[in-house]
Amino acid sequence: MDSKVNSRHWDSHGVNLIPALWPALRARIGRDRKTSGKSDLGLGHYLDVALRSAVMDTDTLIGLHDRLHAERMGDVPKGKKTTLSLSPAAREKADTLLELLEAADFARKGKDVMSALVLNLLRTLEKEGPLPRPEVPPLI
Repeated sequence: MDSKVNSRHWDSHGVNLIPALWPALRARIGRDRKTSGKSDLGLGHYLDVALRSAVMDTDTLIGLHDRLHAERMGDVPKGKKTTLSLSPAAREKADTLLELLEAADFARKGKDVMSALVLNLLRTLEKEGPLPRPEVPPLI
């Protein structure tokens, strides 16, 4: 909704995730487009939600990294990058995330933390079930 109402404020931002997340994210978007009737859902919307809902606490962010590495038994591949439109709030959180990691001497781990955020979002959405069709109020 915000991307439509405030689209002029959304701007490009680089995103780097482990490669396996991109097709999983696209599959979820495809299902959500069908169930919600919102054919304009895109990758940026989901990354935006993942970032905006992230807790900007150094220990929490490092914990996300550590859990992802434990779950993958240390096998976390190089990332696949793209550029997506994100809201100002999400772009600010992305910058804060990297600053917090760097301040904690945990630089160059942003891809893993972002991947963990997206993975957690996908798992949460899976538990919640299909994205419902929004109820648009009548004009009159």
